[in-house]
Amino acid sequence: MAASPETSAPDSVPLRHALGNIVREPVSILWRRWNWKASVLSIVFRAPVYLAASVRSGWRETFAALFVESAYCACTAGFYGAFVQAIRDAQPAWLTGLVITLFLPAVLQGVEYGVHWLRGTQHLHAVLLGSTAVSAVSSLFNWFVMKRGALLVAGEGTPFRRDLRRLPLLAVSFAITGPRWIWQRLRISVTKARSRPTSTNLTAGQD
Repeated sequence: MAASPETSAPDSVPLRHALGNIVREPVSILWRRWNWKASVLSIVFRAPVYLAASVRSGWRETFAALFVESAYCACTAGFYGAFVQAIRDAQPAWLTGLVITLFLPAVLQGVEYGVHWLRGTQHLHAVLLGSTAVSAVSSLFNWFVMKRGALLVAGEGTPFRRDLRRLPLLAVSFAITGPRWIWQRLRISVTKARSRPTSTNLTAGQD
């Protein structure tokens, strides 16, 4: 039976242990838990980038680039989703976030550049600039929703149709999380500044 979103997350483990488990059991963690949900959404979100960037080269070139990108995403996004699923609750969270949003996407973007360069994709720099931006945002979003029990596979999550129903609200929550965090930090800073005794108050107290 699929786990509910509230109970799907495993106990937090140190990031080095989570990464060590992947190194020791890559077949079990990455291959058997290949995340087809992440693969489908990656194709859906990244295809428009290649369509917009390659359309000036003609429809034949555009569809060729789309085919290459779809094949690439179908393979790598599933493994990347499995990787994120495996370490989504690892600690410290800030280091896990760096691995998920910077290190691994940088490696995958380098591979993607090589694939399209070998194929001779036109306007490659513009294409990959847009693809990099999408990768950065989608990496954060995948991490965000997986920590809340969505887009999980291998018995840890819920049916895909339920995930899709949850995605709009999760997207809104994701969009406001950054501004809300900044606002909370500002409020804390202002509160601390107001509660800190001033030099005038200290002098008056001594008198």
